[in-house]
Amino acid sequence: MSGEPPRASTADPNPAITLPRGACDCHCHIFGPEGAYPTVALDGYQPPVGPLDAYLAMADGLGFERRVFIQPITYGRDNSCILDALRVVGSETARGIGGIPDNEVADATLVEWHRLGLRGLRVNYTPYKPYEAGFADAVLPDVTRAAALVRELGWVLDIMAPNWLTTELLPHLDRLRVPFTLGHFGKFPVRNGVEHPNFQTLLGTVRNGEGGCYVKIAAAYQVSDAPQFEDVEPLARALYEAAPARVIWGTDWPHIRHEQRGNARELLNLFVEWFPDADDQSQILAENPAELFGFSNAAAVADRSAIQPGATTQGRTTPTITTEQ
Repeated sequence: MSGEPPRASTADPNPAITLPRGACDCHCHIFGPEGAYPTVALDGYQPPVGPLDAYLAMADGLGFERRVFIQPITYGRDNSCILDALRVVGSETARGIGGIPDNEVADATLVEWHRLGLRGLRVNYTPYKPYEAGFADAVLPDVTRAAALVRELGWVLDIMAPNWLTTELLPHLDRLRVPFTLGHFGKFPVRNGVEHPNFQTLLGTVRNGEGGCYVKIAAAYQVSDAPQFEDVEPLARALYEAAPARVIWGTDWPHIRHEQRGNARELLNLFVEWFPDADDQSQILAENPAELFGFSNAAAVADRSAIQPGATTQGRTTPTITTEQ
């Protein structure tokens, strides 16, 4: 693809509400300058413009105090960009979900990642992948390896996949008995309705699952058929009513592949329409993320007893990600 990279909207960021204390954007992406980090070639896809400075300006304008940076498929298994962003922002207000490393990672490296704010690994299979028989079985070894590492470190397993793959993986994910998050409503299409057997299975897993299934009710444009995504409310309400402590929200900035439709302010205002009650807003935006990502105990160190962690790296900056001070 040629031309300028896509850019997220820069519309007035003022939200319809004053966010609760500790509000967390649980799903956002950061992109470094072109050529600064190794990328994965994807047909027909050009990484958007998504620098840290622009993200922080948007999030601060909306009133978010905390955020969780999510590894985009652009960087594959190389976590350099997300780790650099964490170095700049600091682990008091930021967490990261990284890509699954290709090879065994030294304990000292894992402790360093944890200290910087990494709290999970992402299993990322493009949500636009068409159905492929046997694919779920083929990816299970990778998922299981990631889950083993997550379990040892007390982290979270993040799943991004098309709905058909999420549906096939759900029983396996639940048996792994680790907390896991599903992106973008589990990619369940609104047109199928809340009574669809697959959505009912998801609700049952969220409500009664052994591992702890959390759903990000983010990126409504990923599952909606309506111009303003007004048809998504029944899914959001059903998930929250099934398990209020298992629902989180995020901006999905810079709205990858949906730059022209995504607007963080409008999406936040839509969230307010779904959940007008202040207590519900606080539960989803602040309390659930604090519990899941450990913001209430920001100084906690990964549980690897053989290693003594060194001094904190909070506040460090890097040449490629650095913000204006």
